[in-house]
Amino acid sequence: MDTAKEIVSHIKFSPKRENLLGEIKENLEGPESEAKGILGLCPTRWTVRASCFQRILDNYAALLQEWTISLDEKLQSDIRGRIIGCQAQMNTFDFFFGLNLGQRLFSHTDNLSRTLQ
Repeated sequence: MDTAKEIVSHIKFSPKRENLLGEIKENLEGPESEAKGILGLCPTRWTVRASCFQRILDNYAALLQEWTISLDEKLQSDIRGRIIGCQAQMNTFDFFFGLNLGQRLFSHTDNLSRTLQ
Protein backbone atom coordinates (compact mmCIF):
# COMPACT_ATOMS: atom_id res chain seq x y z
CA MET A 1 0.00 0.00 0.00
CA ASP A 2 2.95 2.32 0.59
CA THR A 3 4.11 1.96 -3.00
CA ALA A 4 0.60 2.70 -4.26
CA LYS A 5 0.54 5.81 -2.08
CA GLU A 6 3.94 6.83 -3.45
CA ILE A 7 2.73 6.36 -7.04
CA VAL A 8 -0.36 8.45 -6.37
CA SER A 9 1.64 11.23 -4.71
CA HIS A 10 4.09 11.42 -7.63
CA ILE A 11 1.28 11.77 -10.14
CA LYS A 12 -1.26 13.86 -8.23
CA PHE A 13 1.15 16.40 -6.71
CA SER A 14 2.83 17.20 -10.02
CA PRO A 15 0.68 18.69 -12.77
CA LYS A 16 3.54 18.08 -15.20
CA ARG A 17 3.57 14.33 -14.50
CA GLU A 18 -0.23 14.17 -14.52
CA ASN A 19 -0.31 15.81 -17.97
CA LEU A 20 2.44 13.46 -19.15
CA LEU A 21 0.37 10.48 -18.02
CA GLY A 22 -2.59 11.82 -20.02
CA GLU A 23 -0.43 12.23 -23.13
CA ILE A 24 0.98 8.72 -22.77
CA LYS A 25 -2.52 7.27 -22.41
CA GLU A 26 -3.65 9.10 -25.57
CA ASN A 27 -0.80 7.47 -27.52
CA LEU A 28 -1.55 3.98 -26.19
CA GLU A 29 -3.90 1.68 -28.02
CA GLY A 30 -6.47 -0.61 -26.51
CA PRO A 31 -8.35 -0.39 -23.22
CA GLU A 32 -5.55 1.49 -21.43
CA SER A 33 -6.09 4.54 -23.65
CA GLU A 34 -9.61 4.85 -22.21
CA ALA A 35 -8.61 4.36 -18.57
CA LYS A 36 -9.45 7.14 -16.15
CA GLY A 37 -6.75 9.01 -14.24
CA ILE A 38 -5.14 8.03 -10.98
CA LEU A 39 -7.33 8.30 -7.90
CA GLY A 40 -5.84 9.38 -4.59
CA LEU A 41 -5.64 7.26 -1.46
CA CYS A 42 -7.50 9.17 1.20
CA PRO A 43 -6.40 8.27 4.75
CA THR A 44 -9.82 9.02 6.22
CA ARG A 45 -12.03 7.47 3.54
CA TRP A 46 -11.57 3.73 3.51
CA THR A 47 -14.10 3.26 0.72
CA VAL A 48 -11.79 4.45 -2.08
CA ARG A 49 -8.95 1.95 -1.70
CA ALA A 50 -10.21 -0.57 -4.27
CA SER A 51 -10.87 2.23 -6.76
CA CYS A 52 -7.35 3.57 -6.30
CA PHE A 53 -5.79 0.14 -6.81
CA GLN A 54 -7.99 -0.48 -9.87
CA ARG A 55 -6.93 2.83 -11.45
CA ILE A 56 -3.26 1.95 -10.93
CA LEU A 57 -3.87 -1.43 -12.57
CA ASP A 58 -5.74 0.21 -15.46
CA ASN A 59 -2.85 2.63 -16.04
CA TYR A 60 -0.02 0.15 -15.35
CA ALA A 61 1.70 0.30 -18.76
CA ALA A 62 1.30 4.07 -18.96
CA LEU A 63 2.84 4.49 -15.51
CA LEU A 64 5.83 2.35 -16.45
CA GLN A 65 6.36 4.51 -19.54
CA GLU A 66 6.00 7.65 -17.46
CA TRP A 67 8.75 6.57 -15.06
CA THR A 68 11.10 5.95 -18.00
CA ILE A 69 10.35 9.35 -19.55
CA SER A 70 10.59 11.14 -16.19
CA LEU A 71 14.01 9.66 -15.49
CA ASP A 72 15.32 11.16 -18.75
CA GLU A 73 14.59 14.64 -17.39
CA LYS A 74 16.73 16.56 -14.94
CA LEU A 75 15.22 15.92 -11.49
CA GLN A 76 16.18 16.46 -7.89
CA SER A 77 17.99 13.46 -6.47
CA ASP A 78 15.28 12.58 -3.93
CA ILE A 79 12.53 12.61 -6.57
CA ARG A 80 14.71 10.59 -8.94
CA GLY A 81 15.29 8.03 -6.19
CA ARG A 82 11.57 7.74 -5.47
CA ILE A 83 10.75 7.28 -9.15
CA ILE A 84 13.43 4.59 -9.47
CA GLY A 85 11.96 2.89 -6.39
CA CYS A 86 8.41 2.97 -7.80
CA GLN A 87 9.65 1.68 -11.13
CA ALA A 88 11.59 -1.14 -9.49
CA GLN A 89 8.59 -2.14 -7.37
CA MET A 90 6.22 -2.06 -10.34
CA ASN A 91 8.51 -4.39 -12.28
CA THR A 92 8.19 -7.14 -9.66
CA PHE A 93 5.59 -9.89 -9.65
CA ASP A 94 5.06 -9.46 -5.91
CA PHE A 95 3.84 -5.89 -6.34
CA PHE A 96 1.59 -6.71 -9.27
CA PHE A 97 0.09 -9.72 -7.50
CA GLY A 98 -0.34 -7.77 -4.26
CA LEU A 99 -2.03 -4.91 -6.10
CA ASN A 100 -4.46 -7.30 -7.80
CA LEU A 101 -5.16 -9.14 -4.56
CA GLY A 102 -5.56 -5.88 -2.64
CA GLN A 103 -7.99 -4.57 -5.24
CA ARG A 104 -10.14 -7.68 -4.96
CA LEU A 105 -10.10 -7.68 -1.16
CA PHE A 106 -10.72 -3.96 -0.79
CA SER A 107 -13.59 -4.05 -3.30
CA HIS A 108 -15.48 -6.32 -0.90
CA THR A 109 -14.54 -4.36 2.22
CA ASP A 110 -15.40 -1.07 0.49
CA ASN A 111 -18.87 -2.39 -0.32
CA LEU A 112 -19.28 -3.53 3.28
CA SER A 113 -18.16 -0.13 4.60
CA ARG A 114 -20.62 1.69 2.35
CA THR A 115 -23.42 -0.62 3.47
CA LEU A 116 -22.65 -0.11 7.16
CA GLN A 117 -22.50 3.66 6.86
